Amino acid sequence: MQRDPFFDNAKFLLIACIILGHVIEPIENFSNTVQIIYTILYTFHIPLFVFISGIFSKAELSLKNIGNLTLSILLPYLLYQVFFSLFIWIGSGLKDFNISLLFPHNIAWYLLSLYTWRLLLIALQKIPLLILLVISMLVALLVGYSDSIDRFLSLSRTIVLFPFFLLGYFCKDKISWIKSRALPMYIPLIIFCIVFVLSIYFTPQSSHWLFHDSPYSQMDAPFFHPLYRLLIFSITTTVGISFLRFVPTTQIFFSNYGRYSLYSFMLHWIIIRTLTTIDLYPKSINLISLICIYVPICIILTLLLSSKPVRILAMPLAEPTKIVQKIKGIKQ
Repeated sequence: MQRDPFFDNAKFLLIACIILGHVIEPIENFSNTVQIIYTILYTFHIPLFVFISGIFSKAELSLKNIGNLTLSILLPYLLYQVFFSLFIWIGSGLKDFNISLLFPHNIAWYLLSLYTWRLLLIALQKIPLLILLVISMLVALLVGYSDSIDRFLSLSRTIVLFPFFLLGYFCKDKISWIKSRALPMYIPLIIFCIVFVLSIYFTPQSSHWLFHDSPYSQMDAPFFHPLYRLLIFSITTTVGISFLRFVPTTQIFFSNYGRYSLYSFMLHWIIIRTLTTIDLYPKSINLISLICIYVPICIILTLLLSSKPVRILAMPLAEPTKIVQKIKGIKQ
């Protein structure tokens, strides 16, 4: 099947947004405008990435498919957990070595959640998709009342973001609609302006909500918690659709890098953690430095971490199955 450059372009741009959000996060002093931009990024980048993952998922019940999922998603999760634990141990001066497979390190939660979503899709395929989507939405709205569902095994994020994964799977036959250029460009621009203004008021309450990893008891809300989460879901969907309107539909210079977005996704946090550990991280950021320095750096970092030399070095971590396939090919 021929690859669609639209989705490779979307993945590249989303990964660049994710990296930008993570680069901003450790900085101690934000300007108000940067804080709002940071909030808007978290409003849509991960849910939209989950949505695209749903588009390219399949509900095939077979040992081969489950085996492939385990090797291509769960195994990289386990390897990343071990690798990052070693990385933290070395950075701490070889003190208090600890490997935790139950609490994902930084971005590793996505691999564990993706593995769970793919298995759930297989297990629940007999349920009509529209009914399953409604049920998943209700569960996502109510799960926040349980204080025991949080970062453990990425349970909170898995449940809260599952509707976006299902929505992507639901839309896999509607790709032409997703890529449609019928929506006038000024409408997404207006939407982003409205969300920017809303973020001025909602930022103090919503920042932590957008991580999707905590129960309601740990988060403040201006009104009824499930309705507030539903409002965030609505804004997320609207902004996500608007973002897709800006994604190029044809092959361009970064399309091929989007194909290997997993590498940028998995590796960028190692660079951020290194800079924070050796105390080389900047202490403040404003709008000018964000636009002129941080955005270009994040784009370059996304390109670099998806480049062929980096992929060759990081393949045992990100795509260990390809190593096995190459070994088998040599033996044959």
